[in-house]
Amino acid sequence: MKKEIRISIVGVRQEKGGEPEKIEFETEGKYYIKDTTHYRVYEESELTGYKGTTTTIKVSGDEVTLARFGTNNTQMMFKQGRQYRGYYETPYGNFGMCITPTKVDIKISEDGGNINLEYLLDFAKSSSKNTFNIKFSI
Repeated sequence: MKKEIRISIVGVRQEKGGEPEKIEFETEGKYYIKDTTHYRVYEESELTGYKGTTTTIKVSGDEVTLARFGTNNTQMMFKQGRQYRGYYETPYGNFGMCITPTKVDIKISEDGGNINLEYLLDFAKSSSKNTFNIKFSI
C-alpha cells in the first residue's frame, strides 16, 4: 500500500577550492515497501534544477539507490566501501560520473526516517564533496 509522505532534503556540494553550495527542498511524495525494500518517490522542481524529473529513492539493506527519470536520467548507488560508476543523461548530452560514498547512514521505518549520505563525486571534469540528507515523515 502506498502512503503519502512529506520529504525534506538538504544537499551541500563543494568543489575543490570552492565555497559550499547548499540547496533545501521540501515536497510531498509516496512511500511503499515491496518485499523488504523501501521506496520513496517524488517529483523534482525548478528549485533543484530537475523539473520534469521523477526521483525514486530505494533502500535495500545497507544500500541506497537514487534513480531519476524524465528530463534528466541517472542512477546513483551508495554503499559504504563501494565505488559506483555511471552516466548522467541530460538534454545537453551524457556525462560520466564516479561516486565514492564516505558515509551511508540509514534509519528508516514505515513512519518515516532519515538517510544521510556523504560522498565524493567525479562528474564530467569536476570533483566535489557532497552531503545529501533526506528526512521522511507521514
